[in-house]
Amino acid sequence: NRMTTPIIINALDWANRPYGDNSLAGKPVTLVGASPGAQGTAVAQNLLRNFLTLAGARLAAPVAG
Repeated sequence: NRMTTPIIINALDWANRPYGDNSLAGKPVTLVGASPGAQGTAVAQNLLRNFLTLAGARLAAPVAG
């Protein structure tokens, strides 16, 4: 329902520890999603984009599809 799965959130939470020296800092990341609805994946990707930005990951530029 416009959210990522709990397993993804848990994995990202573990990868984000310890704060400031985590596995995601400085790593290139691309988000991809699929949804039967028009905005389902867009909302979930926005949540992940915010999380990954705070973790220090380098996000690829968004591409309109």
